Amino acid sequence: MTSFAHYFPIALGVPNAITMPSFVAAGAGAVHAVTQNVLQVPMPAGIAAGDVILMQLWSRTNGILPAAIDGWQVLEADYGGGSRDAIVLYRVVADATAEATQTILLSGTPNCVMGRTYAWRGIGDISTIANQTNAASSSNAFVMPSITTSNSNRIAIFFGAADDDIAIAASTGESGGDWVEPTGEFRTSVGNNSTIFCQTADLASATTISGGSVSLGAGTDGFRLSFTIRGTSGVPSFVAAGAGVTQSVVATLTAALPAGIAIGDILVTQFGSRSAGVLPTAISGWTAVALDTFDASTKEHYLFARAYTGSGADLVIGLTGTVDVAIARMYAFRSCAGIAQTEDSASAEDSGGTLAAPTLGPTDQANELGVSFLFFDDDDAVPPYSGASGGTWTEAVAEFTTTTGNDGCLQCQTVPIPNLGTTISGGSLTPGSGDHVGARSWSYRGLAA
Repeated sequence: MTSFAHYFPIALGVPNAITMPSFVAAGAGAVHAVTQNVLQVPMPAGIAAGDVILMQLWSRTNGILPAAIDGWQVLEADYGGGSRDAIVLYRVVADATAEATQTILLSGTPNCVMGRTYAWRGIGDISTIANQTNAASSSNAFVMPSITTSNSNRIAIFFGAADDDIAIAASTGESGGDWVEPTGEFRTSVGNNSTIFCQTADLASATTISGGSVSLGAGTDGFRLSFTIRGTSGVPSFVAAGAGVTQSVVATLTAALPAGIAIGDILVTQFGSRSAGVLPTAISGWTAVALDTFDASTKEHYLFARAYTGSGADLVIGLTGTVDVAIARMYAFRSCAGIAQTEDSASAEDSGGTLAAPTLGPTDQANELGVSFLFFDDDDAVPPYSGASGGTWTEAVAEFTTTTGNDGCLQCQTVPIPNLGTTISGGSLTPGSGDHVGARSWSYRGLAA
């Protein structure tokens, strides 16, 4: 018979420059129930929260597969078989409550529909797609894609499907790496027969893997999609804070550099003023990340950031107008992708009640760091947000308080977010009675690999 086949090759990146992503397991292959328009696809065994699960669906009848599955993202789809063949690749990030089986509702009477899930661990990012190419062929084999990586420790992953129940061997003839089968193909004789399979190549250093082919048998047609996906090379972290400073008389305010900083660290300077119109809205060499006011615009909470280049002294700013109290503190963070908010950003204000903790995410890569900067108009020490789901907020460093003027307090909180697809939400803190607080929060991505 004449067979038609599709495949999806992708390259997954790593969360840092040390660890190679690893294949965990594949679920048992599934075929639709002949008398029902439903497909029950088992999940892999041994998965853990944060694992990335890819689900491959293959249909001999076009228009049968769902365009969306609740909780899953369509990573790629190909309907290159004209009116009768379709392959769709979905992804989800596992959590602690992953179901054992995914139910797929089909939209018509199928000839043959197959599905299988595959799990990987240590994937940093599967949302940034680059180097995508499409190619059609008419041959007796899949010609393997050419995939170029510019960093180390990647895994290239290839998904294929054929409309015959044939044995599949690993690709031969490639250079720059070796394609292998992490698990055997899944075959069925239901309907007009089909096979789905996966092959991977560990790319330990920057390289181009190219050439090679997978034999399918005489008369086979093929269609190709290829793309690369990168991870992160650094885990953002808090380094240190400089000494907090306060001023109410002199027209300048000096924020001290933190100790132990290194070139490339991100410096964030936090300012708070109990008087409006006191703080500068621009500082040479710094980016204004947030210029917030609260308590009916009578109080200012400003944040400026820059990358540390190895030189520079304490930050001196000029104050204008009548100052009740102005306070400042500088913080350093390492292995961050940018100087400002790089994922979510939210401001919040409370007036003598309960301040809701920010919602961050869902994160689009692994190993992010949530940060929240708070300015209180009193010198009360306030515990960090409590009751959040998805992670635990802690004070990166003890808050800085002052009784100068009518008092004030600066606080920085952080929450590590190790797993891709995580949402930090819920929780709150309670300022002192009658106090006001302004907050600005975001999450840092790690350095791109």
